[in-house]
Amino acid sequence: MWKHVVLSAGIVAAIWLTSSLVTTTYLWWLEGSYEKSLQQNLASIDAAAALREDAWRLYASLDAHSIDGSFSISPTEVESSIQRHVERLDLTAATSDARTIVGEIQNLIHAYHLPTHEPPQFDGKSSKSNSGAVREAFNFARQIAAKADRISQIDHGWADSEFVGIIKPALG
Repeated sequence: MWKHVVLSAGIVAAIWLTSSLVTTTYLWWLEGSYEKSLQQNLASIDAAAALREDAWRLYASLDAHSIDGSFSISPTEVESSIQRHVERLDLTAATSDARTIVGEIQNLIHAYHLPTHEPPQFDGKSSKSNSGAVREAFNFARQIAAKADRISQIDHGWADSEFVGIIKPALG
């Protein structure tokens, strides 16, 4: 009789041990995939914020140049920084919506002629002739900032739907 008890207990222990190992392995894999997704979203949000900041820095530099004729920040420096952030966004865009917006940003950059865009030549006399280049830079910065904000919203929304949907029920 004790053989039946020990044998049954051994079978149950083996099944329990196997299922525990499988469950633990799955949870480690799941945690790793969520960690990777979270890191990718944070990198994308960071790149979008840096892109937005650089677009406004470019506008501020050109606006200051139209007023006093000097660049506080080199437009080519800012433009190369914008290119780096767009490349980073392209690598970290997690959703098809974000990738579409990155494509739109790249189209805006090509329309604005980055990185070969020559700083506008201001004549120092007429603010009317200078206003076209400044207006173009403002529109560029505004459009880039709006698209970068949209990428951040997409990534925040995706992170909320993926992570909060799992964490909230677990917290009760």
